[in-house]
This record gives sequence, structure tokens and C-alpha cells, in this order.
Amino acid sequence: MWEAALGDIQLQLNKTNFQTWLKETCGLTYEDHRFVVGVPNVFTSAWLEKRLYGVIKRTLVRVTNDPEVEINFVVQPEKCKSAAAGNQTGLVLPRRGEVSTQTCTTPALPLFPLEPAKLRLNPQYTFEKFVVGDNNRLAYHAALSASENPGETYNPIFIHASDGLGKTHLLQAIAHRASATKRSFVFVTAEKFTNEFIESLKEKRMAEFRQKYRFADVLLMDDIDFISGKDHTQEGFYHTVKDLHSENRQIVLTSNTSLDKIPHLNSRLRSCLDGGLTVDIKNPDLNTRISILKSKAEQRGVSLVPEVLDYVASRECENVKRLEGYLNKVIEVQRMKGTMSLAIAREALEEHGEKNMRSISPEEIITRVSLKLNISLDAVTNNKKRSIELNRARQIIIYLLREKCNCTFNEIGSLLGGKDHSSIHYGYEKASLLLDKEERFKHDMDELAKELQPV
Repeated sequence: MWEAALGDIQLQLNKTNFQTWLKETCGLTYEDHRFVVGVPNVFTSAWLEKRLYGVIKRTLVRVTNDPEVEINFVVQPEKCKSAAAGNQTGLVLPRRGEVSTQTCTTPALPLFPLEPAKLRLNPQYTFEKFVVGDNNRLAYHAALSASENPGETYNPIFIHASDGLGKTHLLQAIAHRASATKRSFVFVTAEKFTNEFIESLKEKRMAEFRQKYRFADVLLMDDIDFISGKDHTQEGFYHTVKDLHSENRQIVLTSNTSLDKIPHLNSRLRSCLDGGLTVDIKNPDLNTRISILKSKAEQRGVSLVPEVLDYVASRECENVKRLEGYLNKVIEVQRMKGTMSLAIAREALEEHGEKNMRSISPEEIITRVSLKLNISLDAVTNNKKRSIELNRARQIIIYLLREKCNCTFNEIGSLLGGKDHSSIHYGYEKASLLLDKEERFKHDMDELAKELQPV
């Protein structure tokens, strides 16, 4: 019965899949709707159970005429070898018109086994703990889609961003979700892929290398730009991507730079990756930075007052990792002193060598902007006065106080006549928007910023 089933299955699979996973199996027993198949090793058993169970069952239902048949895979390497040796067709059944005399041998254990990769994942790097903002929303939803419907929506997905902005977090979040849904995955850096590729070439064990990378449900590779200029690795990776894509298996890659800026990249590989979805992650805006810091503090079981979070988030930094470093310093000082305030937070960062942005006083900024725009100081700080010119001046002042002095929104509100936090926050966001869209506003802001440079 099993030989007949193999003949049917062979017509349903490509040659590589069939020879890799089924040619060295054997039928053992069939009793009470239970069909036992012998396999050469645990790795083959797990793979057949996960990837080919449906195909095998449908075939055995036809062969046995038993709609309730269930399949069990049992590791029996000697029986598989014996059955294969005694079988004239060697279990690799010939196609019509062909004659085969191949025999079966038990393969060596994999050089690159698919060990439980989830053990190497950071437990904090999940979708639930990823802070979503305007800077990363598209990348987040692309990664989430890949985890929920691998290979069915965007494939491959290429995420690029500077270091410390969440690329690896998203990759590991997909890996966590794949593990939870019992899907096989490989999470690897491009450097490790390269090293394994070279080692497999030297050891002449490319079959095992392909087995690891081309049969996973999801391939997650970090820092793909590492293979720039490595022609042999690129060629191997191209065929890996091509095979995975043809079988609708999900591929997600990250890079520190956009695809078109990776130098010395194989044209076929570049074209293949261009056919998927490319998304970038930008530097987070202020609101997102505050949310990130709040999330990080909560994960560490620490409560910080809003003014402190606001102040830390306003520090100049190039990525989230640096921002988290500021937070760690503040938390450590709070633990040592047993308390935390805005003054202590400022002292903590300045004592640790962080750049002190208060090289010009807030009052001087308000005065200089008022003079530059020919508006009285009293009008700027009087909440009851409203006009287009006044609103414009206040927006410029709010933005400069925030960027030049690292003032919190509450501090700025006090300086501008007692305005509340939400009004100041709106003014800052409005100024940021006008800087991108209105040339005159940007010109005025640039001129004032130059005049306010410390001597």
C-alpha cells in the first residue's frame, strides 16, 4: 500500500521534495485505521508531520479506501534501510517508461539542524510590545500581515532603517508569532547565512544547507546589506529566495539602507527583491518617543512622572537605543536617590556627560522672537489676544523652546501665560507641519535659529 501511495505522491511533488523527505520511508503496519510509516530520523518525522501530512493522508485515503485513516510516523532507520534494500524499485518509484534500480541509505544528521530558534529570541521583541507611530506604521502592518498570512500578502518584504529603530524587533515578533502558530522558521543574520554557506561548500554538504533554508515556512534575515560584494553568497541566496517564493513561503529581510543603495548587489537578486514590498522606518516623532519611553519604563516596573518622560523624550538622539540609554540613566538615579523630579533628571543626564542644550535661556528666546517679528512681549504671553501673526509667533517660540532648550510642554505653557499642556503640544505639532509645507515659515524659523546660536 505504501509503495502505491509513494507512486501517487511522487507525481504531486517536485523531485527535490520527494527525494529529500520520502524516498527513504517505508510502510510498517496498517490496523484499525492507523497507518504507520517508518522514517529514518526524527527530523524527517517532524517535517512530514508539519508539511506533508495532508498530501499523504489524501493519498492513503484513496489507496486504502479508508476515509478515517490516520498516519503515524515512527523513527525506524534500520527497517527503512532493509525495506529499501529489499524493494526492487528502491522506493524511489520510476516514472512511466523509466526503470530505476536506486537503493536507499539513511542520510547523515543535518549539519545545520533547525534547532528551536525561539530559545534565542528576545522575549520583549513581540508585536504587543512594539510601539507604533507614524514613523513605523507601514512596516509594522507589513510584518503583522506576514506573520498572520505568510506568503499570501507581501512577499518578500524588505524593511530598511538606521540602527536602533526597530527592524530586529519586527523580525523577532514575526518569529514569535510563527512559533506560536507551529510554523517552521529560520531567524538569521546575513553574516551567519554567509558563514554557513561557505562552510557547506567546503564540507560538500550543500544539500543540508538547502534543507535548512529552503523548507522553512518563514525566512527572516537581518542586515541583508552584509552580502554586498559577496558574489557566491548572493548567488546562493538568490536561489534560496527564488525557491521559497515559488512555494509561497514568507521572506522578510532588513537592511540599514534602501535596496537601491546597497552596492555590488546581483542584478537578479535585486530584481527579485524589488518585486515585493519595500518599507522604511524613520526616526520617531516626539509623541512616539514618549510612548516608547513609557513602554520601556513599564516593562522595567518603573513609574516616571510625565514631566520627566517628556524631558527625556525631547533629548537630541539619532535612534531609539540612544533614547533608551537616557532612560536607563534616569532610572538608575531614581533608584539611588529614591525619588525623581525634572530637576534631578536634568542633573542626571548632564552629570553623565550628555550635551546641555540650555546654552540660551527660554526668556531670551521669547524676547528675541518677539523683536524679530515686531510683536510686543506682552501680546505673546497674553492668552486673551488672538491673531494670525500672534499664533505664528507663538508656534515659532514653542518650537524653539522645545528644540533649543529642551523645555517640557508644561514649562512652555507657564512661560506663555499659563497655557495648558495640550495647547502647547498642538502648537509644536503645527509648527513641525508648517516647517515641511510652508517655505516662508521655514525661512523665518531658520533665520531665528541662526540668530539664537550661542556665541
